[in-house]
Amino acid sequence: MCEVGVQVNQETHEVGIQVSDITLESRVYLLQLQLSSKINEIEDLKKQLDYAYDYVMESWERVQELSKINKEITEQNNALKCKWETRYNSQKKRIDSVIQIANQERQNVYNDIESLIFNRERFLLNNLLNFTPDNWLANCNPVIINFINTLTRNDSNNHCDYTSNEKTFKKIVAIDSIYGSRHKNYVSEISLAISGIKYSLSRSKTIVDIDNHVVSSGSYTKFVNWLESLAIESEPLPEGLLFLAFNNEQ
Repeated sequence: MCEVGVQVNQETHEVGIQVSDITLESRVYLLQLQLSSKINEIEDLKKQLDYAYDYVMESWERVQELSKINKEITEQNNALKCKWETRYNSQKKRIDSVIQIANQERQNVYNDIESLIFNRERFLLNNLLNFTPDNWLANCNPVIINFINTLTRNDSNNHCDYTSNEKTFKKIVAIDSIYGSRHKNYVSEISLAISGIKYSLSRSKTIVDIDNHVVSSGSYTKFVNWLESLAIESEPLPEGLLFLAFNNEQ
């Protein structure tokens, strides 16, 4: 007889064998037990290896996917960067940008002109006498002002043959022209005052009408009403014989 003691570790599948007077059959049996244990170990290792392989492949595919996304984002960023850096590198692009800004600002300009039209105090004699270019510009649309300031800025003072006040007044004339072309009812208090000076020298209705079409100084009727509004007290007629004369050209 042969006594065989077998102990199997459930976690490691190791087989501990205690034998006494082992025979060939017993040895074969023991080897079969060890082989079975190793097979189980191999199966477990195979499962772990399959899991590790699947994990590595999944990670590799994810890395490839992220790499592809990163490449696409990088290309998009480079394209956007190039587009941003070259957004003004041609006159057509600059024109398109100006048009976009103008479209965004059109309604604001119109609203600013409307507020000026309803402001009748602009034509009061006291306000005209106290007129200053800076105060006038302060009430104008800031987008137009900055556009004209930037466009007319001289890089060197040596190129400027006129005074700063003269240049500022020319900017006012430019803004006045824009306002007149944007709103048909706009009347410029500056142009109206200039027409008054011309009229005082020529007494010509034609000059007032021409100014109205060119510099938005208002119609002849508005001009006459404005002149009448400037009179604080009506002058009394002198005593004696009064002669009235009419000029058909007026």
